[in-house]
Amino acid sequence: MTGKSVPSRETFGYGMGGVVPLQSAIVGKVFGRAHFGRALGMMRPAMFPVQIIGIPLAGWVYDTTGSYAPAFMFFLLLYVIAAGIVFGFREVARP
Repeated sequence: MTGKSVPSRETFGYGMGGVVPLQSAIVGKVFGRAHFGRALGMMRPAMFPVQIIGIPLAGWVYDTTGSYAPAFMFFLLLYVIAAGIVFGFREVARP
């Protein structure tokens, strides 16, 4: 174990540890309690292909190029696009 791997794992852990509760909080705020389950259920199938393809894609990129950097840059691009989409959402005023 190198000295660099410990901070990387800690940063990754904190980041991923916040994703699930934050996603649920945002879905609850945007869609409300009455539609929470349905909204989250509609999101999961859209996320599944990206999640299942990510690891084999990163492995293939490493095998092809000898580096994970192109895969990480591609995933970063996807995150930036997703963030742009999320920031484009506007909360609907409720009566």
